[in-house]
Amino acid sequence: MKHQIDLLFATRNGARTLPAMLEALAAQLPTARPLRILAVENGSADATRQILTDWAHRLPIEILQGPGTGKVPALAGAATALEGELVVLTDDDIIPAPGWLSRLEKAADLHPEAAIFGGAIEPYLIDPPGGWYDASVDYSEDLFARTTASAGPVCGADSIFGPNMMLRLCEAKRGLTLPMTLGPSPNMKGGKRVFPLGDESEMLSQLEAAGAQSIFVPEAKVKHMVRGFQTDLKFMLQRAQNHGRGVALRVLGDSPSLTQRARIVASSLVKAVWIAPRCALADKSVPERQSFNSFYGFNWHIGAAKGALNGPFAPSRKRDATG
Repeated sequence: MKHQIDLLFATRNGARTLPAMLEALAAQLPTARPLRILAVENGSADATRQILTDWAHRLPIEILQGPGTGKVPALAGAATALEGELVVLTDDDIIPAPGWLSRLEKAADLHPEAAIFGGAIEPYLIDPPGGWYDASVDYSEDLFARTTASAGPVCGADSIFGPNMMLRLCEAKRGLTLPMTLGPSPNMKGGKRVFPLGDESEMLSQLEAAGAQSIFVPEAKVKHMVRGFQTDLKFMLQRAQNHGRGVALRVLGDSPSLTQRARIVASSLVKAVWIAPRCALADKSVPERQSFNSFYGFNWHIGAAKGALNGPFAPSRKRDATG
């Protein structure tokens, strides 16, 4: 363990967002601990590697080669390279406020009893949004990682998300190498990215079950860049399905019985059928908040049913968050 902060993120075809992120990292207020940045280049086909290489002259960046698959295996592979006593996990599409790292560091020093820290996340449009973006306001947390909470202890699995979290070294190494079933993957279906959301929540819930405490630091803020395609109605509704699927899998846990799965499927389909008439009456050509909420709820419950029906389910885990 070294007296430093390791900042770890994976990036795949991140040329659109990386320059703004790295510029903001260069503008960070000084931290008491030295900073080391570990960037996992995960099989990009654009200028991502060149951007990272160029910025290595201005920032303490070490470029690691990822497996070229999803974010979860990319970060798991980088866990062995971690050595800083504090580990910040983030994404390649954030713009952190100047005091972001120093405030997380200060919270860790003020709360030696805690091992997990997170801060506020605010969506930040970098393209003109689709017509349904404003109508999606009630689901901005699920869709765009908007995060707010009061300062102090929280349930990290519900309040701390991927673009803005910090762990102590021991928990970071354990968490990143836990068996995981959720999270982004390269799987494609019908031209859409289909996967159960919730890899960070899955990781934090296991760490907290093993005794780790979480602290929310609202003044440690980042903006989360939102691209135009992410505000398209079809994309947002696919994300609703992904989110519902992930929640169902978290509720079911490892190796659920057929009875447990059937209960989730039945409950979710009943709720979807109840919402369906409102969806049928809504006009998709007229963006409207109530209509969006109906569309989102219908797709969320369909996703939950698919998750309970099809998985993927983790076998009983031989290794837990205690190592």
